[in-house]
Amino acid sequence: MKIIGIDPGPDKSGWVIWDHSTGNVCDRGTNINAYLLYCMLPSLLQVHTLSFAAIEGLACYGRTVGKAVFQSAYMIGALAHMLSMHSKGVFIIPYAEKSKYFVGSRSSNDAAIRAYLRDHYGEKGTSKKPGPFYGIVNHEWEAAATAIHIAELAIGGNNEWPRITSEYAWLDNKWGINVSKSP
Repeated sequence: MKIIGIDPGPDKSGWVIWDHSTGNVCDRGTNINAYLLYCMLPSLLQVHTLSFAAIEGLACYGRTVGKAVFQSAYMIGALAHMLSMHSKGVFIIPYAEKSKYFVGSRSSNDAAIRAYLRDHYGEKGTSKKPGPFYGIVNHEWEAAATAIHIAELAIGGNNEWPRITSEYAWLDNKWGINVSKSP
């Protein structure tokens, strides 16, 4: 099962294609948003058959937000639209939900999530001995965590799958996308 995970930003976004059957990142990058949407994603979608797409989403914390948050929101919508045509389902997962899943707390940090990934899947590795996360940097770590979150729920038989699909699946049952059961 291959899942693309994306950590969208206002100007550029990190992405990872996680192959859960091998437990490795099989492709990754950080691109300027327009390039990712119109050049990179179309070519990735020709090469990789995706089971699901997982995008880190935004959540309301009752604070004033600025232009960067809105630009990220526009990017999330554009990504969800494009990816919905090329996978079984698209999930928009808020950071706090992902954090709670991996670390048990909605208020953990990136370092704690990375520690979970390394503990469960192996170290990053080196050029001579690459590990499952070899080569990923910065926002690509969050993209990997987003993809792995959905992969573990989808095939882990986790009782969270129905709740995740009902709360975070984009277009679920509106356009015939059925993600209500584990694959």
